[in-house]
Amino acid sequence: MDHGGTGRSTRLDCVAAQATRTGSPLGDGIAISEVSERTNAPENEYGDLALFSMTSAATDLSAFISDYSNGASTIVYGATYGAAVVERLIHLALPTVTGYVMDSISTSSGAYLKFFEYMSTSDTDFSEVSDKVFFSFVNWIKSAEPTFTPRDFPQH
Repeated sequence: MDHGGTGRSTRLDCVAAQATRTGSPLGDGIAISEVSERTNAPENEYGDLALFSMTSAATDLSAFISDYSNGASTIVYGATYGAAVVERLIHLALPTVTGYVMDSISTSSGAYLKFFEYMSTSDTDFSEVSDKVFFSFVNWIKSAEPTFTPRDFPQH
């Protein structure tokens, strides 16, 4: 599975609205007059947009595992976007899947509101990591720098 923008996916483009084309009133921006045409364009081109849902992706993955599994046991690994798909796959409860590994995704299903993950608060949520771990490492590097200064290059 691959999420958009990593180089292996198709860019969603809207010819109807002319955004990203020279005919657009705002160039690569979106003019208000283009909004209604732009909102209908993906469904007109690709059909039912429910096909792009997490449930649809997890259902496709479930079908793939059912069709191609060795029949004994399967451990499913998902990184970045794939981890979110794996989280949805867990809900489908495949009997041949004996384990799930989710790597590098922020998911919140089932979390109480006070623990819900919001990307807008991630700087605050992870500040302890940056303050205590990262900056202490940076300070250690600064204090150790004289020890590792190359001798064959001029000092500045």
